[in-house]
Amino acid sequence: MVSHENNRLADYAAEPAHMVQEYPLSSVLVVFGVGLGTGLLLSSLLSEPVRMAVHQETTSERMRRQLMDAFHSVMPTLMERFHA
Repeated sequence: MVSHENNRLADYAAEPAHMVQEYPLSSVLVVFGVGLGTGLLLSSLLSEPVRMAVHQETTSERMRRQLMDAFHSVMPTLMERFHA
């Protein structure tokens, strides 16, 4: 029973090595992507306190501001037409 489980464990341990040998480019790209993602995550976590001091405009805030600016630039022209 124990030897059977050891064989299964050895098979599971050999599986990643076999996959890397069979798909070397894909394996390198996956490891690169995981490393890049981890680096981005860590850098965003470490730089978070600095960004909290300055408010950066979100996409919805920027769109609202652009709509309000457009509305304010058009509104006086419309009001002049009705008053004349």
